[in-house]
Amino acid sequence: MEESIKNLEAYLQVWSDVYSIPMTTQEEGSHPDFDEIYKMAQPDGIKNATNASIEHISHCPICMKEWAKWRRAISAVAIEEDEEDRYMSYGMLEAAATEDTSESVSLQSTCGKFTLSLLPRLDDPEKGMITLEAVGSSEFDLEGQRVVLRDRKGRTLLEGKLRHGRIARNCENLTDIDLSTWTIVVGEDLPDT
Repeated sequence: MEESIKNLEAYLQVWSDVYSIPMTTQEEGSHPDFDEIYKMAQPDGIKNATNASIEHISHCPICMKEWAKWRRAISAVAIEEDEEDRYMSYGMLEAAATEDTSESVSLQSTCGKFTLSLLPRLDDPEKGMITLEAVGSSEFDLEGQRVVLRDRKGRTLLEGKLRHGRIARNCENLTDIDLSTWTIVVGEDLPDT
């Protein structure tokens, strides 16, 4: 856990520098204020945050970087309880990983609780399946929780409840998916869309 917090700032710096995109869900000037980001960085912050704030941070590299900075500082002082009902994680496509969609790709989230897989069809690599699987004891802890998975462009790839530790869907165009950075938001009370 501590290792992923240390890496978070470096990953987000790359995301911010190289992969910054315009906001798609909120206007440019509607970033959460400093107090709200600071509150979200507290151990129960994501659990108590508004859905709009969580969605904004999962799309905005500037706010995500600020949240990660405070989260790292706070967790250096206080040990985080791992029993949160609602939290956020992320992952990145490593430099050595393939971007060729004809090959299957499996990526681990930085929290270590999820494995994201793209599984192209053999007869048509443009089409395939996206799966998100809870690993280890997380499979049982997260059963029935709502999950939202987004790619770097902010597109929702998967959304729904974990059943038997996983969620999956068919995809018609795997080449459109950008996993250079991806985010996961987990919580029972995420809104249905």
